[in-house]
Amino acid sequence: MNPQHEWTKDELLDQAKKEGIRLSKDTLDKYIGYGLFAGTSHSNGRGNGRAASTYFRGMDSLRLIKGWKNTYRYKYKSMVVLLYWRGLPVDYAVLYTQLQQYHESLKTTFRQAPDYLESGKSSLEDDIREQLLPEFSQSRSGPLDQERKQQYKAAVNRHVTSLLHLMHAVTLMLKHGRLTTEVIEAFARFHEPDPNQAVSLPPTSELLEMPYFHPDTWKERMEPRDDPEANEQHRQAMSEHLGELIAILQIYMQLLLDSPLAKTPLFQRGRTLVSELGITDSLGLLLPALYGLVGSGYSVKLVELLQRSESQEAWRDLLQASVKHWIVTNPVPTRLRGGELNESTDR
Repeated sequence: MNPQHEWTKDELLDQAKKEGIRLSKDTLDKYIGYGLFAGTSHSNGRGNGRAASTYFRGMDSLRLIKGWKNTYRYKYKSMVVLLYWRGLPVDYAVLYTQLQQYHESLKTTFRQAPDYLESGKSSLEDDIREQLLPEFSQSRSGPLDQERKQQYKAAVNRHVTSLLHLMHAVTLMLKHGRLTTEVIEAFARFHEPDPNQAVSLPPTSELLEMPYFHPDTWKERMEPRDDPEANEQHRQAMSEHLGELIAILQIYMQLLLDSPLAKTPLFQRGRTLVSELGITDSLGLLLPALYGLVGSGYSVKLVELLQRSESQEAWRDLLQASVKHWIVTNPVPTRLRGGELNESTDR
C-alpha cells in the first residue's frame, strides 16, 4: 500500500484503480464538491501560477467512502460528517452548511412538537426517521438474515424513542425560554426512556443559568446573518472553529492510542464493541453530537480547556493511572516493560 499522504487527482485515480475502487474524474470532482476532500494548492513559483491541489490522506477517505457505499446507501453529502469524526480533512465550510441545514430541519420538526405533546398523535415519528436519522431512512444494500433484521429494527426503534423524548425536552425548553427543572427531567428521559431507570438530576442555580441551554445561543451560532458580509465572516469563523475542534480532539485521541492503555485486552475489546455497534459510522449519532457541541457553544469552552498544557498533562496522568488500575484488577499478573504492556506467564 502506498504510504504517501499527499495525493494529486491523477494519483488518486491511479491508486483507486489499483485497489479496485471504481472512480472517475467526474466522480472525484463531485466528492470534492460535496466537501469530502480538502485540497491544498501549491505555488509553481512567483509569477508562474498555481500547481494542482493535493489532497491529504485522500486514499484513506476513498477507502472509507467505498465501505460506506457497500454497507449503507448514504447520500454522499452526508459523508462529510463521518469523515470529519474520523479526523480526515474535509471542507469545513461545507460541513458547517450541513449543520445549518440540520438546524433548520430541527426547527421545522419542533414547530410541530406542541401539537404532538398535546395530542400524543402526530407524524413526527416518521419525520424523525426521515430527517434526523437519515441512514435509517435509506434502504441497506445486500441481504440481511432474520437476526440482523431484528437487531437493525430494534436499533432504529431505540433511536426514534430517544429522539421523541429529546423533542419533548427541547419543546419544553423553547416554551419556557430557558432551562427549568421540568426540562431537566425531560432530558433525563432522553438518556433513559424507562421512567423506572431514569436518574433524577437535581438542578442547581448554576446549571439553570448556563448559556448552552438558552435558545438564543443556538440561534447566534447556527442561523445566517442578514448582512452578507457579516454572514460570510460568521461562516468563516465557524468553519475555522470546526477545524480547531477536530484538531485538538485528534491530539487527545493520538495520546490515547500511543499509551500503554491502548495495548490492554480491555481496550481492544472496547474498540471491537464500538466497531460492532457501528457507532463511528452512524450519522444518526454523529451529526446530532457535532451539532450539539457546536450549536450550544460548549465546543468553544471544550477547545479552550483542551488546549491548555496542564489539561494534556492531566490526560496523560489519567491514562497512566488507568493502566495501573487495569494491572491491579486484572486476574492475570501483568507488568509494564519498555512502555509496553506484556502478560506475565507467572501464576
